[in-house]
Amino acid sequence: MIAEKIRQAYRSAEISTKIAVTYAACFLVLLLVLNAVMYIGVSRAFYDPAERTIIFSMQKVRELLENLEIDYSAVNPDNIREPLVTGVVLRAVDDDGEVFVDTDKKYPSAEKVDAGILSDPPIFASDDMEVAEVGSALIYRAKMDYIYGGEHVTLYFYRTITSQKAALDNLETLLLALDALGIFLAAAAGHFVSSRVLKPIKTMTTHAQNIAFGKMGGRLEIPPSDDELSALAKTFNEMLDRLQGGINQQQKFVLDASHELINPATAIAGCVELLKRYGARDRQSLNENLDIIFEEVQNIDNILQNMLFIARTDQNRQKLHREKLELANIVEYAVDTMRVLAPEHRLELLRNDDATIFGDADSYFP
Repeated sequence: MIAEKIRQAYRSAEISTKIAVTYAACFLVLLLVLNAVMYIGVSRAFYDPAERTIIFSMQKVRELLENLEIDYSAVNPDNIREPLVTGVVLRAVDDDGEVFVDTDKKYPSAEKVDAGILSDPPIFASDDMEVAEVGSALIYRAKMDYIYGGEHVTLYFYRTITSQKAALDNLETLLLALDALGIFLAAAAGHFVSSRVLKPIKTMTTHAQNIAFGKMGGRLEIPPSDDELSALAKTFNEMLDRLQGGINQQQKFVLDASHELINPATAIAGCVELLKRYGARDRQSLNENLDIIFEEVQNIDNILQNMLFIARTDQNRQKLHREKLELANIVEYAVDTMRVLAPEHRLELLRNDDATIFGDADSYFP
């Protein structure tokens, strides 16, 4: 449920927010990987020396005990501290639990160490050793069995790793703080960069909103860098130029059509006015005015047909029914139409040879 809400919030967020969140998430993953590698490396660097000192001390003590078995008089058992590395404590306990060798009597007692053994030791601690927590101290413990003369003895080796644990805790706190700071800086940098990158797109959006209200002035500033945003700005400006050109053509078309329709409409209105006054009493005047009205209506029809043809052509909806046509008839029709439209001019068709073309009759003979 929560994950779905987060996905919905992410989908509905602005692009700059998405970029910032994605950038921060990727940076977080990178930080986690780097921190994990660093934490593992430092942990091993801290724990390995303690483990090696215990293992080395165990080997040396074993060699000492083997020499005792070979030549007891050649080795002084009281010098059992000599094989131990500094920091390693040795205790020898018999089967009755009595400690008869203790190289550091100030070290926490065996009972306290036994009581503090952790069931869930640090993840990087050696599996061959036990970890005990005594107060604020953390202690490694390894044991070695020894049998001599039929008697069994358990040798316990101790090494304090409190400083290592404290250093790892401090390192963990530091890494978490750096992670939080890194995420904040990544989110801030992502938001800053995305805002700068998306600024031209926001400008385009604002400009497009102004265009919706008929404001076609102004163009986007093309960035100096030759990148995708620069290409987008150029394309947007070119689109505005094409839109402006289309609007100009449309306005010119409307003005031309209005001008073409004014003359027939004026002529028809004048004829109707004359008919209202005198047409009923003068038969000849009536017929002349009706002929003029009929011609002007045909002119209006021609204009409307042409407008419809242009509109359909612009929308790729004009369907042409091509057939063989006599070109002489088309030329003669065009000349006759011009004579009607321009009666004050003298038009003569000096030559009209026969020819056949392939076209749509409706486009020539409305």
